[in-house]
Amino acid sequence: MFTQQKREIQKVRFGSCVIEVPPKSIFLILTDEVLNPFYIFQIFACAVFFWEDYVIYAYCILGISALSIIMTVYETNKNNE
Repeated sequence: MFTQQKREIQKVRFGSCVIEVPPKSIFLILTDEVLNPFYIFQIFACAVFFWEDYVIYAYCILGISALSIIMTVYETNKNNE
């Protein structure tokens, strides 16, 4: 078991045990989220739906995906604070 004196010696010798991770900017979080393979597939699906004149389905996918991305960016940004 470490005594207080041994702890102080170890702290001076090795430094404090702290890992500081810099938070990502909102733009980087948004970029990471949009480049997720799932959302790339969603864009492809919307393109197919627009091509086949299923406009309502395409708009639904775009709306739900946009809402999901916004919520994920918001939650990730809150967790990084």
